[in-house]
Amino acid sequence: MQDPQARVDWFQRGENAAIALAIERGYFLLIGDASPYHFAKSQGLKVVGTTDFAVFLYDQGRLSYLAAISTIKALRASEKLKREAMIALEILARARGEEDVAT
Repeated sequence: MQDPQARVDWFQRGENAAIALAIERGYFLLIGDASPYHFAKSQGLKVVGTTDFAVFLYDQGRLSYLAAISTIKALRASEKLKREAMIALEILARARGEEDVAT
């Protein structure tokens, strides 16, 4: 990983480094905690939540349905975000005709 040139002092060390790199390089910021997520978005950064990323990985065939569910459950995201991601997973899985989808 490359260190950012400038620093931000908004949150925890790792989040600050990721945010600083996203600002400097125009990267998407993958983040799970609600406060840094919303603050970074308010600063005009391109932010992707961890629950959304798990759904994306399932949609791209990089995670199985069960692995995506397990991943989302293990994340330290809000229950609301987890529930929304689970609904998105179920919709995608049903559209694919997967049998393992919870009813």
